[in-house]
Parts: sequence; C-alpha cells; structure tokens
Amino acid sequence: MFGDEAHIIYVNSQIKDGTELGKLMHDFSCTDAKDMHYKILADRVRYFKEDAKGVEVMCRAMEDMRKEAAAEQNILTLLETLHNLMKNLGWTAEQALAAMGVSESDKGILIKRLS
Repeated sequence: MFGDEAHIIYVNSQIKDGTELGKLMHDFSCTDAKDMHYKILADRVRYFKEDAKGVEVMCRAMEDMRKEAAAEQNILTLLETLHNLMKNLGWTAEQALAAMGVSESDKGILIKRLS
C-alpha cells in the first residue's frame, strides 16, 4: 500500500492465453489497435497513435517526460559533484554548493536529496 490506496500488482506478461488477463497482456504488446481484443483499449491506442489531437497529446507527454528525465539527470550529476567535493576536499555541503555556483532554489533540492 502506498497511502493513496494504490498498489502494485505483478503480472507475467508473457502469458497470452485465452483468459481475460492473457488477452489483456496480448493487447499490451500490440503495436496496431486492429489486433487488440479489448475495444476500449484499442480505441485509446488508436486515438493516441492515429488521431491528430491524440498524437499531439502524446507528443507533449513524451516531451514532458524527456524534460523530467533531463532534469533528474542534472540533479544526479550535481549530487555526484557535491558528494565528491565534500569527500575529497573535506568541504561542508554549503561550501561545496557555493563553489559549484548552485542556485538557491536548487540548493534545497540537493540538500534534501543528499541524505
């Protein structure tokens, strides 16, 4: 449980038999909506792959994910540099952050992630 009433269910996606779950696993591996068993899922796939508005929504979502991944990579690089300065030069986090020229808004993020 995650506190928001969500949970993770692990499923063997290789099983694509005639059961309801097997059909769903089949649909999740399809690249073409016409090959899917479940109409509601096929309709959504068709929308995001074939409809101009759906494609635009998907492109925007993918761009947002790319930006988030790039921002996370930047934070990880800064954390690595921060850690190395503290370890190798014996600096405090504040000294290392100042030497790195980290903005005030990013300092809080890095300090929180440092521990």
